[in-house]
Amino acid sequence: MDPVSMMFMAGTLIGMGTQAFGLSGQSKEAAQATAIQQQILGTDEKINDQRKQAMILDANRKQLQVARNVQMARARSQAIATNQGAQFGSGEAGALAGEEAEGAYNSLGISQDLAIGKKIFSLTNIEDQLKSQLAGVQTSEANYGAISALGGDIAGISMSFAKLFGGGGAKALGGPTGA
Repeated sequence: MDPVSMMFMAGTLIGMGTQAFGLSGQSKEAAQATAIQQQILGTDEKINDQRKQAMILDANRKQLQVARNVQMARARSQAIATNQGAQFGSGEAGALAGEEAEGAYNSLGISQDLAIGKKIFSLTNIEDQLKSQLAGVQTSEANYGAISALGGDIAGISMSFAKLFGGGGAKALGGPTGA
């Protein structure tokens, strides 16, 4: 085989080796990026869990405060009614009912806010899981893209060999020709 052909083949092999090395590195980096994204999403999930606990704790405190406010309002109404000698009249019953209704309304608002917050956290967790799945798909996509590029380069090199050696196959590479 002539020296020019040997140099061309050596350059081709070096190029293919470099591409294979690049593909391997790209694949490793994509896998590492996916692992980091998974850790970030895991941390986000833990943060959301803590926020959810804080929201629930806050709602419980507010519910307790509503109950206290209702008790204090009832006590004030009863004290006023007793001082006025009307503890057995309809005015006191109306005042007490109004305070109970206001307490129930406030409690309902807190419960509704809590339900909405829980739904938001649930949707955030679903979104985090989808992001995790997407990261895995993107890693695979990058790997397949790199493999495809390498395959295209190998096909191009094969075409160059065929043109360079005029389709001589084994004869052009110094092998037996069968003739």
